[in-house]
Amino acid sequence: MREALAATLLLAVGCAREPAPPPVDEVVPVEPQPVVEPPKKRPPTPAVVRAPPSGFVVLPEAVSGVVLDVRYAGADNFTEAPLPGYAPGVLWVHRSTAAALRRVQASLADSGLRLRVYDAYRPARASEAMVAWAEASGREELLRGGYAARHSNHARGNTVDVTLESADGTPLDMGSAWDTFSPQSHYAAARGDAMVHRKTLRAAMTRVGFKPYAREWWHFTLPEPAGLPRLDTPYTIP
Repeated sequence: MREALAATLLLAVGCAREPAPPPVDEVVPVEPQPVVEPPKKRPPTPAVVRAPPSGFVVLPEAVSGVVLDVRYAGADNFTEAPLPGYAPGVLWVHRSTAAALRRVQASLADSGLRLRVYDAYRPARASEAMVAWAEASGREELLRGGYAARHSNHARGNTVDVTLESADGTPLDMGSAWDTFSPQSHYAAARGDAMVHRKTLRAAMTRVGFKPYAREWWHFTLPEPAGLPRLDTPYTIP
């Protein structure tokens, strides 16, 4: 009786157990694959800056001590994009303009000041791009207000956009930022120290023959030599 009961219990326990797992397939070793690195991107080829046109010189090679701040070669300008024809860190002027700027720089040095140049020679294509941007952006008031022109004297190499800074690089307060196209940029609109600084800049520039532009405190044109053509030579070789 006991043997029969024990056999019955063993049989019940055996039935309650989970079935044995199936045999494991043989693992086939996988050969390691070589790691393929993505091709490295080549850095962009730097643009080749061409020599200036006949009669033009390179700033600041021709005018010692001036500081270049070529805003139209980058996005820090009113269009928020580089303008065609420019290259970072290089500006040209006509040699007669350079001679006048050397005299300005010398007179400012006596007061511990120097010129910072935002723009000088401007390829004609850049002026056309400004006009196209103004028209496409609904900013025609810039054209009507005389802030952007399709045919600019900058293309002659006798016009510059400049400001003043101390010899250690501290900018002087001029009452508005460069390329602020509003009444704030009009020469007579400044007050206090800003007006003093505008007067200092204008006096230094007009003393050597530059003509100011009343709507832009930074804009000066040297009227000589007469008959300079407008050029469209870009700063870089395509």
